Amino acid sequence: MSAESLTCGFDAGHPEQLINLLRYQAPVVFSIPSARSRPRFRKKLLGRSDAATLASMKFLDPKTESAVRAFLARLPADVRLDHAILYGSRARGEDGPDSDADVALIIAEGTADLQLVGTLAELAYEVFLESGILIQPVPVSLTHWRHPERFPRPGFLRNVARDGIVL
Repeated sequence: MSAESLTCGFDAGHPEQLINLLRYQAPVVFSIPSARSRPRFRKKLLGRSDAATLASMKFLDPKTESAVRAFLARLPADVRLDHAILYGSRARGEDGPDSDADVALIIAEGTADLQLVGTLAELAYEVFLESGILIQPVPVSLTHWRHPERFPRPGFLRNVARDGIVL
């Protein structure tokens, strides 16, 4: 866990746990039981400012988090991963039962070659067989991440940065 974020679970029936956690200045990512809990939980908050704060937070369901972490644990040692970012419908909380998990892999050194892309596809398929969630990895060099104007699709990187959840 980095100083920039905090990941924790809490009981959606007890909003006071969230209020206490909101005291942290760092972005907070919460794992909650299901998407159905989100609206009911939001209604239990007391003030409008608390509801606005909650609306700006990013939620990650446990099944997605488990699948993505299983994928990341299988990465070969020679892949110098700086960090990974879940983006897309699962990061925005708009996923359905058949949604994939889009993951940007920020690679510290080198670029994505065909061998790496093939390896990532194999690992993603293994995780899919175990979890039922298809991981869609997109390798991005750290240089491109830091300088999106050099990337062929800079708008894509801006969307990942805006919507993503750093893992």
